[in-house]
Amino acid sequence: MNHIVVDLEMNPISKKHPARAVCRSEIIEIGAVLIDENLNEIAAFRTYVRPEYNIRINPDVEKLTGISFAMVENAPCFSEAFHMFTDWCLGTGKEFVIHAWRNADYAQIKHEIELKGYQPSEEEKRITETP
Repeated sequence: MNHIVVDLEMNPISKKHPARAVCRSEIIEIGAVLIDENLNEIAAFRTYVRPEYNIRINPDVEKLTGISFAMVENAPCFSEAFHMFTDWCLGTGKEFVIHAWRNADYAQIKHEIELKGYQPSEEEKRITETP
């Protein structure tokens, strides 16, 4: 069995924005590695994600991640980036289990799918709905 380890970087949504009632942050980067049962890296995925509810990256997030607004302003939106990620996962041709770097990443994806009205395919649901 192979494993996909996912790590998300997020930027907070302004406390005054109504979107914050659904989701506190937006994903600004999706990173993942596919590893085999011996923990050998087989493949990697990385994309920046353009925020839809912010016009800047929080200074603390920029300092922590090194991600500036210039790096994400022309990146794919969440729906496109998430679809790219799930296509990569499903295109590995391997049976896999997904692991998040942090437990909060599972909730982030679920909330952001809801906030942005993303309609996952049946195959994508297998990925997003399996803890």
